[in-house]
Amino acid sequence: MAKENRADEGEIDNRLSIISDLIVAGKTQAEIVAICLKEHAAWDVSARQIRNYTHACYSKRYVDEQLRIDRRAEARVVALQLDYIYAQSMVAMRFNVARLTRVDKIRLYKLDMPSAEYSWKQALEELGISAGDSFEDLVAVISGRAQDDGDD
Repeated sequence: MAKENRADEGEIDNRLSIISDLIVAGKTQAEIVAICLKEHAAWDVSARQIRNYTHACYSKRYVDEQLRIDRRAEARVVALQLDYIYAQSMVAMRFNVARLTRVDKIRLYKLDMPSAEYSWKQALEELGISAGDSFEDLVAVISGRAQDDGDD
């Protein structure tokens, strides 16, 4: 038997948005069902329907949109973290850690891949380092960033 008060498309999108927020928050399907039955009783839906909504969130890519990462911004953050680790390891004379940090940075910017989208010069320029700088200048820039980060 069909329900008399069916939800319209806008209401269903609202429900999917709420459920996708719960998914992104790390809730299990059982927790999502319990939360929706308790906090959204006005929906007047069964546990099975809530599970269907959960599956619809994945199929309609609601969750993917919320989890999308700005790869360039994330790479900049990771690069600054690696710079800090490198500078601190050089100060502490932990050269093995410094070397491993450099390897990680090379991999981050794909400098070890000949088919990389951009050259190593572009990668350095994104960090605010001129490709013509001497090694001492690079160390000074990295050390300056490490000190700036340490002041916070």
